[in-house]
This record gives sequence, structure tokens and C-alpha cells, in this order.
Amino acid sequence: KVIEKLYDMGIKPRKSKKGTWANSTLRTMLRNTAYVGKARWNSSVSTVAKNPHKTEKYRRQKKTSKKILPKEEWQFVDIPQSIDSELFNRAQEQLTSNFKNCSRNKVNNYLVGNLIYCPCGERRRGSGVNKDRKNLYYRCN
Repeated sequence: KVIEKLYDMGIKPRKSKKGTWANSTLRTMLRNTAYVGKARWNSSVSTVAKNPHKTEKYRRQKKTSKKILPKEEWQFVDIPQSIDSELFNRAQEQLTSNFKNCSRNKVNNYLVGNLIYCPCGERRRGSGVNKDRKNLYYRCN
């Protein structure tokens, strides 16, 4: 729906040659803390690739890979805020919920999959027992 609204408003993506919005672009924007006034830097370091694709003897750049540093080492700079932090937090919660409930890698459709809990506190997941998948059960993780 966000993509449809962007098209309706006439907002085009900055780098797309076809002029179409990609889900990954929106996902990256929604996770970027710069919109709530916290720009990060020093979150990654350039390193030499472990398995380089090209085995040339003379390369200008040796460090062609990136290594993400631990979050404790990241540094944040205060910048002007674009959106409210409450809206940003709600978007993060929705992204987390969408990821937990996505239909990727599911063989069967379970009505209440990932929504019910076992008495031990873990989530229950669907489990097909028969080859014909007629008897579907919920089991503890």
C-alpha cells in the first residue's frame, strides 16, 4: 500500500532507471535511524576478501569486502529529525511482526501458526505427520 501511495503522490525513486519502487528500498528506508535524528557511522570496516572472485595479481583495491562491527562500537551523530520517533518505533514493530508471520518456506497453511503458545512458553508451530498431509498438528518448538 505504501508503494501505491507513493505512485499516487507522484514520488519517483531516486536511483531506479525504470521508475519503479522496490520492496527492499522501502525496507531499507524504514529501518534507517537517520529519519529519527540518529545518523550512524563507523558501523563497518573494509577488509580483504576471503574468497575473491577475480584472482588478478595487480589490484588497486585489496580491501573489497565489508565487515559489520558490533553495535557497541557504532557511533551516532545527532541530525535534524524527519519523522516522529513514535511512528518509527511502530514501523519497527510492524516489520518484526511481518517477518514472524510471513508465509515464506511454509509447506502447509496453518490457521493459528505462530500465534499460540505451549505451557512451557515457546511458540507452537504446525507439523504435518502423514505423507498425504491430512492430519496436521501443532507442536512445541
